[in-house]
Amino acid sequence: MSLIADVIQGLNSDEISYVVVGGVAVVLHGRNRLTMDLDIVISLDQANVRKTVDLLTRLGLKPRIPVNPLDFADAEIRRQWVQDRGMTVFSFVDPAEAAAGVDIFAAYPLDYAGLFARAVIANLGPTPVRVCSIEDLIAMKRVANRRHDLDDIQDLERILHARNKIP
Repeated sequence: MSLIADVIQGLNSDEISYVVVGGVAVVLHGRNRLTMDLDIVISLDQANVRKTVDLLTRLGLKPRIPVNPLDFADAEIRRQWVQDRGMTVFSFVDPAEAAAGVDIFAAYPLDYAGLFARAVIANLGPTPVRVCSIEDLIAMKRVANRRHDLDDIQDLERILHARNKIP
């Protein structure tokens, strides 16, 4: 099984509160593009963060930066990383394949309760996945404003328009 599928299956089985965003969300909404990492927004309560870190370390992933991964569960340490280091995501990588990994948002890009409530359930093979809504994904990509985000936005807007067309 792929790393992404293993992580999503683990998030579900460990009852972790999450929403998939980023490239995988773009693909699950219907845009054909390559992505090797999984971007997630999780509930940042301590228990949920600990379960997430435990899952990722159990799968053999390591933090990209040399820190104790459980420090991410400490709200004050995480706040310092965001404010002092400009951290946007806490990255875990596969030591065997550095391009493959999981990025966890260190702060909420949008209100988490709303992001979670507006998310849709898609399928990655037989595995259900909680995926960010197209509208929220477009909003997040507008903020990121990188070249590939602008390309994603164009295609996501076309997909959204096609889905909302009245016959």
